Amino acid sequence: MHFSIIPFLLVSGYVVTISRSMLNERYKKRLILSVVSLILGIVFEIFSKEEKRFSYIVFGLLPLLYLFYYEILRIIFMPLIGKFPYLPYREKIGAKVLGYDYPKNRKVKLADYIFGMTLIFLPLITMLFLGILLNNYFK
Repeated sequence: MHFSIIPFLLVSGYVVTISRSMLNERYKKRLILSVVSLILGIVFEIFSKEEKRFSYIVFGLLPLLYLFYYEILRIIFMPLIGKFPYLPYREKIGAKVLGYDYPKNRKVKLADYIFGMTLIFLPLITMLFLGILLNNYFK
């Protein structure tokens, strides 16, 4: 499983860029890639001869988990921020947002950082617990 998870991580990295764009087309490609990633994870898992099971499925599920949590957190954080949530990369609180198609006067808020940290760690924690549960349940 060593190098074979790299495509799943690349797709996950691309899906993460959804938080840096307000473009209308941002969902189409990312949703399609997420579904393809899950299908490939299932196919790799079926043909895998390794002892650890369900690792490909869990890595294939990561982009869909990210999109799911993004939508849930966006709904939760929109009233707190008052605008479309933003995932800061290097911007400091009060700095201008560098994402695509955001209003020009949009500034980074503390809630944006909380949104970003939650969005980074929640899918990873879910993936970790899902992998542990699946491996322990289906021994």
